[in-house]
Amino acid sequence: MKTIDNTTPYKKRLSPIIAIVLGYLGAIIIGTLLIALPVSNASGHWLNFLDAFFTATSAVCITGLTVVNTTLSFTIFGQVVLLILIQIGGLGIMGFSAAIFLAIRKKLTLSNKLAIQQTVGDMPSYKIASYLRYMIVATIILEALGTCALTPAFIKAFGAIGIFKALFISVSAFCNAGFDVLSYQSELGSLMGFANNVSVLLSVSFLIILGGIGFWVIMDITSKRKINRLMTHTKIVIISTIALISLGSIGYLIAEWNNSHTLGNMNIGQKILNSFFMAATPRSAGFYNVNIKHLTPFSKFLTMLLMFVGASPASTGGGIKTTTAVILLLAIISGLKNKERIVLNKHAISARIILKAVAIASIFCFLVILATLALLVTERASLNQGAFSLESLLFEALSALTTVGFSFGVTPYLSAIGKIIIMLAMFFGRGGPLTIGLLFLKNIKKEDQLRYPEAMIMIG
Repeated sequence: MKTIDNTTPYKKRLSPIIAIVLGYLGAIIIGTLLIALPVSNASGHWLNFLDAFFTATSAVCITGLTVVNTTLSFTIFGQVVLLILIQIGGLGIMGFSAAIFLAIRKKLTLSNKLAIQQTVGDMPSYKIASYLRYMIVATIILEALGTCALTPAFIKAFGAIGIFKALFISVSAFCNAGFDVLSYQSELGSLMGFANNVSVLLSVSFLIILGGIGFWVIMDITSKRKINRLMTHTKIVIISTIALISLGSIGYLIAEWNNSHTLGNMNIGQKILNSFFMAATPRSAGFYNVNIKHLTPFSKFLTMLLMFVGASPASTGGGIKTTTAVILLLAIISGLKNKERIVLNKHAISARIILKAVAIASIFCFLVILATLALLVTERASLNQGAFSLESLLFEALSALTTVGFSFGVTPYLSAIGKIIIMLAMFFGRGGPLTIGLLFLKNIKKEDQLRYPEAMIMIG
């Protein structure tokens, strides 16, 4: 009996994470089978299994990297399948499952709540049901508003099918997925055909931003409505989001001002609008309004930095998250000032949160390096021929891990093993701390709770 009692807490702690991982895998497998069907493909034939698996993984992990043209390769049925997979990935497997439970008026079990807590962070269990209801309502309202805002321009460009395209782009933007069904011409990918359309770029930008700040932040803002009453978390997310978009916009505007391949031929108003969009989308969305292959080296590096930081916790975005970046920055400043604690908004930041931020950033760096090295090995033939470069493969690996979906156009031409590496990167990137927790989670031993004398170690 003692053996069973001792192992029970471990199983309870580990099972929610396993449930989430298996949920994502299950959605990817089902999505693969549906996408591969002849009815899903414009050719009327079965889609190559690897390409179908890659597409489903990218959709569920809300990344947007593709190996086939979403517009030309898939029928409406196939695009609807993709849309559903994106929505599932955006809400999260446990969030989507819990939404179904609430819709049929079933109570959430303890294991459900534990699993959801793994995805949204340190949230009291009694608030989860209300959080989920708010998440569902907010998603429906914001995606509906986005669809209405995009419909006029898309009907004008595509006819009646523009209504469906508006819905698809709205869901894809809010979920920070980056998939589009607008690439009817190879030279006009993603939103390049709407680079001068104010309503389209602003609508997509705000959908990306709202999806990226997190439902918990939206809930806090709409419920309290006063800045001084907002949670410290909410204030960090809002300030960091505004700072990143503002600095990114200025950076792109200056770097691309005279670049004839991007912003150079636009008037001042169009340059400002497009630089704002360019700063919003790398944070995890992956839509593009200019050909990113023609960006200046400064802009390419800026894009990588924005992708690395990504969106905010409990959102539809990826990256190390804005709060992680802020905590790391504050830790650096405190370290330089030789302070023992970080105090923000009259609240102390615990050592546990600081160590978690360091762990997340460090592991993301390690995974980016590992994925890039793996691609350099698997794609060495293309590298030798000059088809790929270190820059393009590094960009691809970072884009996959941060679930952004930007690409220099190398994804469809990767080897089979290279595509598998990118799929694993997307999966780990979407799971984030979940998959990391699955690898390292263990019971807290008694000796871990002891307090030891501090070791004197020289740093720097």
